[in-house]
Amino acid sequence: MKKITINSITCVARTNISNGNDVFLMVQSDGGPPIRYAVEGTWTMNDGTSIGFPTGGDPDKPQFVYEQICYISVWDHDGMFGWVNAADMLGNAFFETNSPGGLIEVWGVDGSFYNLDVSIENYSPPSSQPSTPVPTSLQQSIQQELEAWAATDDGKSVLGETDKSTLEDKFSHALKTAFQNTMHLISDLPWIESVSLGITAQVEIFGGIQGDFGVVMGLENALDEYTIYGGGAIVEGFEAGVSAAINFGVWSQQPKDVGGFYEGVEVEVTDVIGLSGTVWVGRGDRDKVLGEDGSILNTLKLAKAVFLGFDLGLDDGVSAEELYIIAGHIEDYPSFQTGTYKNMAVLTKLECVDKHSSGDSAHDSVSLHWTVDNDAQAYKYPLWNAFEMNESGKDDDHDDSIWECGTVIKFDDSFRVTLFIESSSTKEIDHHWEIDDFDGVGDTHKITFEDGGTEYKLTAKLLVKG
Repeated sequence: MKKITINSITCVARTNISNGNDVFLMVQSDGGPPIRYAVEGTWTMNDGTSIGFPTGGDPDKPQFVYEQICYISVWDHDGMFGWVNAADMLGNAFFETNSPGGLIEVWGVDGSFYNLDVSIENYSPPSSQPSTPVPTSLQQSIQQELEAWAATDDGKSVLGETDKSTLEDKFSHALKTAFQNTMHLISDLPWIESVSLGITAQVEIFGGIQGDFGVVMGLENALDEYTIYGGGAIVEGFEAGVSAAINFGVWSQQPKDVGGFYEGVEVEVTDVIGLSGTVWVGRGDRDKVLGEDGSILNTLKLAKAVFLGFDLGLDDGVSAEELYIIAGHIEDYPSFQTGTYKNMAVLTKLECVDKHSSGDSAHDSVSLHWTVDNDAQAYKYPLWNAFEMNESGKDDDHDDSIWECGTVIKFDDSFRVTLFIESSSTKEIDHHWEIDDFDGVGDTHKITFEDGGTEYKLTAKLLVKG
C-alpha cells in the first residue's frame, strides 16, 4: 500500500474571477468516495498564493492511503450563492503505486494553473491497537436516549425520509440536544473522539448510496465539526420486514480523519437486552476481528467505530458489507460505485482531436458518464459541472487538448462510457470496453469517439483483474 501526503498548494494563475478562487480539494482512493479537504471552508487564492498544510485548525497534513490509485482534484467554490455543486474543477492529478511525489502541475478551466506538492511513501497498516472497551453503562445510556429520541416526531420521521439535507439537519440537531447523559459518560473515555447518529436501511438513501446514512460529530469543538457518512453498511442479513433502523456510533477518529472503506462485523451485545451492534474496522482487518476471542465489544483492538442500535433486525451469522465514508458536503449525483467487483480500470487520458465547438478560442465543456455490466445506474465525472477542452495548438498557455482524467471504474465484464460535449449544442457519444479488450493488468486500450466532425480519443488502463 501507499500513503500520499499533501504538503501544499500554490496558485500560479487563478481563473478570470476578479476576487480570487475559493479553493478546496477532493480526494478518492481506489475509486472510493470523494473525501473533501478541508471538510468545511475554502482557501481564497490569487496568483502567487501558497497554502502550506496543515492549515487552520487542522493539526496534521492531509494524508490518504491507497492500494492501486489515488486521485486529487482542485475545485473553485465560486458560483451563484456559493453552492458547492456550482463549483468548477480547476484541474486534477492521479497517482499509481509507482508514481513519484514532488511538484505536480494542475491545469484547469479559464486558464487556471496550480501546483500541488505531494509526498508518497510505502505504508503498512498497524496490526493492532490497545484494547478499548465500551462500558455497559454507556451502552445502557445509548439505548435509553436513542429509544427516547426515536419516539419523537423527528425520530419517527427519519425512518421514511430520503432527502439528504433533511436527514443531515435532524441528525446533527439531535446529537447536540438529545444525548446529554451519553455525552457526559463519553467525556470520561479519551479513546472516543467522535459520535454519530444515522439510519440503516435497505432502500436507496441518496445518490445511489444504499444501506446507511448519518452524521459524525467531533467532541473537541463542542459538536460543531461534522462529517456526512453513507454507504454499504448492513444490507445482507436484514430480517424480512425491517426496512430501517436508527443507530448511534462511537468513533476513535476525528471527523476530518474518517474516510474511505470500512468493513463491518456484526456483534451480539450481551450486556444490554435489545441492543445490537456493528464494529467497523479498516479495510482488510475484518478477519482479524473475527478471530478475536470473547465479546468483540470488549476487545476493540482494531475498531474505528462501533454502531449500536435497537431492533436492527440482525440474525446470527449475518455478514456486514463495506461502509463508505463521505467527508464533507457531497451533492446527490453518484460519483463512485459501492459494492464488490472483480476488475478495476482507470480512464487515463482523453484527447480532443476535433472539437465540437467552432472558433479557435471556444472550448468544449466535457463530462463523462459511465455504467457497468449493463446496469442502468450511471455515474458522473467530474463530480460537478464539466471540464474545458480545446484542440491542440488553439491555446497559447497550455495544451488544453489533453485531460488526464483519472476516474476509476469497477466492473465484472464490461463498462460503457458516454462522452457529453457541450458548446452551443450538446453531443453525446458512447462506447464500451470488455474485459477481453485488455491483455492483463497494466494494459491500456484506446477507443475513438467520433460523430459528425467531432472526434475524441479515450484511453483506459486495467488496474485489477479478478
